[in-house]
Amino acid sequence: NNCGGGGGSITPILYLEKFGRNITQNETTPKSSVATRPNDIVEFTINVSAYNFLGVSNVKVKDIIPNEFTYTNGSTKVDNVGANDDIISGQGLSLGNITFGSPKVVKFLATVKASDQFPVGTTNLENIAQGTSDAGSREVRLPITVQKPEVLGTSTIKKVAGIKTGFDTVPLAVVGSLLAGNAYLFYVRAKVKRKEKPMSIIGKRRDFDFNVL
Repeated sequence: NNCGGGGGSITPILYLEKFGRNITQNETTPKSSVATRPNDIVEFTINVSAYNFLGVSNVKVKDIIPNEFTYTNGSTKVDNVGANDDIISGQGLSLGNITFGSPKVVKFLATVKASDQFPVGTTNLENIAQGTSDAGSREVRLPITVQKPEVLGTSTIKKVAGIKTGFDTVPLAVVGSLLAGNAYLFYVRAKVKRKEKPMSIIGKRRDFDFNVL
């Protein structure tokens, strides 16, 4: 910007802001990052404005939603008025000219895909909005997290002998310890019995010899 003098000039500047709101989680205020779970519905908002009094002309915006989301057809609105679905197309949604102080607000819906599309834990994604105009182009990014909770009882699936099992490691360890302990006791008892048997035979032989004599 020019503060006066020096022969400087002011040029038009396109300005974008990107927000998200998790409708499924009853969020009421758009945020600069969005936390979701599988199957959640999210409302995305793009604020498009002219940064100075010159305004911007021939404005188009498009949104690149993550592959893990599904766009809701017919959900796009510009200043709360229904618009076409060009927001997700290659050419983008045409907004025409935007004057300084009169931004345009673009909103649309998208749904997080089902849980089988995500690993257990947190998946980090990014939503990208791009704007073009005679004044140049702009891009903004919105961080998104998808949290897939662990299924009860299968949090510590391990491989036993190369085969996946659904047993938790704690009970598995307890069972293994009990089996090992029982095997050791059986071994000790069997060993004691083997020692006792020859002694009893020797005693009988001595008794027999004494009676003969």
